[in-house]
Amino acid sequence: MNIYIYNKNPLRLEGIPIISSFEQFKINPLEFYPTWNIEKNIASETKFENPILDTDIKN
Repeated sequence: MNIYIYNKNPLRLEGIPIISSFEQFKINPLEFYPTWNIEKNIASETKFENPILDTDIKN
């Protein structure tokens, strides 16, 4: 399966790693995406068209 890694600022697609499950990615994102940074990245199972980040949402 693929997931989509977005940079938060500016919000843009940064990578599409192939993973075994989204749950495993959440446990250890660096195993699947070595440059993962919780402060700078967002992961999603959905590819967004024209994404907008709501600044009121907390991780």
